[in-house]
Amino acid sequence: MNGYILFLFFSLTVVCAFADLEEAWRRHQRMFPRISTRGKKEAQLRKQVFSKNYEEVEKFNREAAEGKHSYTIGLNAFSDWTEEEKNSILRKNDVPEPTEKHYRTAGAPYGGPLPDFVDWRDKGKVTGVRAQGGCASCWAFGATAAIETMLLIKYNQTVDLSEQHLMDCTDGKYGRDYPTCDYGGWPAWAYQYIIDNGGYALEEHYPYLEQTQECKKDDSWKHGSISGFVDIKPGDEEEMKRVVATVGAISVDIDASGSMGSYLDGVYQRKNCGTQRGNHIVTIIGYGTEKGRDYWLVKNSWGDWWGQNGIGKIARGVNMCAIAMHANYPVKE
Repeated sequence: MNGYILFLFFSLTVVCAFADLEEAWRRHQRMFPRISTRGKKEAQLRKQVFSKNYEEVEKFNREAAEGKHSYTIGLNAFSDWTEEEKNSILRKNDVPEPTEKHYRTAGAPYGGPLPDFVDWRDKGKVTGVRAQGGCASCWAFGATAAIETMLLIKYNQTVDLSEQHLMDCTDGKYGRDYPTCDYGGWPAWAYQYIIDNGGYALEEHYPYLEQTQECKKDDSWKHGSISGFVDIKPGDEEEMKRVVATVGAISVDIDASGSMGSYLDGVYQRKNCGTQRGNHIVTIIGYGTEKGRDYWLVKNSWGDWWGQNGIGKIARGVNMCAIAMHANYPVKE
């Protein structure tokens, strides 16, 4: 009798788990429809990928509940992407780094201690989260996010600037020899182009297309101008903290491989994350401490379904995922 009850319990558990998976898959298809899933064979492949990710999320979050992880993961638009597809939107290893550096100490304007917590959203100085889609254009989004926050802080000016303009018009410049959608890049390219061009276009004039195209030019596209940009010395998270508290947002390079694409909540900290160079640009918009863990507050360009409405927390003070190795920010004087 006991064996029968155990078998029945196990059977019901399997059925419930299967029902949960099926419902999750249907919900995923409603939230993130893909043209490619219209074919039966393609749909089967996507469901297989999704099922594997579903199981990984369930297992990881059970471990997180037991205290084995400092963050949780979840299902999102990447959940039916193959590893190859996810890697395609990250910067390739052979993209050369900018060689010229612009170091400068930000300094504290009041000479006092820095606050323990900063979130520029609380003061309305952060623009909305956007989605780069299937294009390795994070560098343009990271730079644009930092500039938009700078303009809000300095002038209370809200603008929606064009990442596509930066993608198209840096082609062949600043060491960029490949189409950005295929290889990715660095915020320094964006900053230098904006300086050379005297600004760039608004999104409404130069909309995002998720592909590199021929550069368009218009003398009236002079928005978001900057006078320069500053590189923070590699590994100096204290200077990064000072800049975020007293100046504004910073564009940074992180290793976004592994579970980063599934991040949901908590402070992201894991072993085997890059320490010298990443493959994805995000924008730091604040910092703080949660459950005894110091973190950087980052704005991503993977849409509002990643993290908490497009915002995440990455461990601070330990160069997590190489976040302190390539950090810079725009200035306007």
